[in-house]
Amino acid sequence: MKIRKKRKALFVPLTYDYVFKGVFGDRKDTESLEQLLKAVLDIPAQEYEKISILNPFLKRAFQKDKQGILDIKIETKSGKIIDLEMQVEKLNGFCVRIVYYQSKLITDQIVSGDKYEKINQTISIAICNYVLFPNNTEYLNRFSILNEKTCEPFTEIVKYVTIELPELPNLRHGWQGTNKNRTRAHFKITGFYATL
Repeated sequence: MKIRKKRKALFVPLTYDYVFKGVFGDRKDTESLEQLLKAVLDIPAQEYEKISILNPFLKRAFQKDKQGILDIKIETKSGKIIDLEMQVEKLNGFCVRIVYYQSKLITDQIVSGDKYEKINQTISIAICNYVLFPNNTEYLNRFSILNEKTCEPFTEIVKYVTIELPELPNLRHGWQGTNKNRTRAHFKITGFYATL
């Protein structure tokens, strides 16, 4: 009788580009992607009934236009467009790049003669492996276009979500029961390690 050695599971961080895209950008299996989106977005449940992974290359109107390549481009059932980005290294101008990508997601939706009402909501999710906002200790931040005085929304067409991995709490210190804590646990336990 031959005794087989049990192989140890190899944990590879999802911050590795090919692992991140392989887990969350799989067109045939969107379950992990859906779980991540449900953990960070506040959109109706029916949006997840049809999740499509789209071509990540942003259109260029002119040859000299800057080429944009998203990590993962997603479309929901109603046509919401989501850009999911993983940024490992601190990058000057990263927030501006996200705004640029989102502006392209908007302009790519219509052509000459189309009505502006045809434009669907766009959401950019930036997962950062560094602290993006040093004066803020929240790991999950949501941004939109609001009146600075009254906080009344100008439009719902754009949303930005940032996740700062270093701000995730250390689970060894014991998080208890609230929904916010479970979301943090989801990220720490299942969200950012892939088993090979």
